[in-house]
Amino acid sequence: VDLTCDVTPGSWLAMSFPSSTVLPLYLDNLHERIGFLEELVADKQDGVDLFKFWLPGFFDQTSFFASFLEHNARKLELSLDQVTFQWSTTTIYDEVGLVPPLEEQ
Repeated sequence: VDLTCDVTPGSWLAMSFPSSTVLPLYLDNLHERIGFLEELVADKQDGVDLFKFWLPGFFDQTSFFASFLEHNARKLELSLDQVTFQWSTTTIYDEVGLVPPLEEQ
């Protein structure tokens, strides 16, 4: 019934990444994810070894970043609490002019 109503079946979602989109968008997203993994397997540049990736991390950002920190801590022979992320927030200006700068909104 779900397939005929353009809804992603619950049995698929139970074993998949979270999604609240209609079935065609879910399948497009799934196809992109599979393509990414196929490229990762095919491209062995920089010593990337697919089997060193924790695959569920691709579906949960928090887990992905935790896995990334653990991998780099081991690689650099540091304790996990010595490895952190640093980021900065930048101002983005729409050059086309479709979105006014924040101070004008």
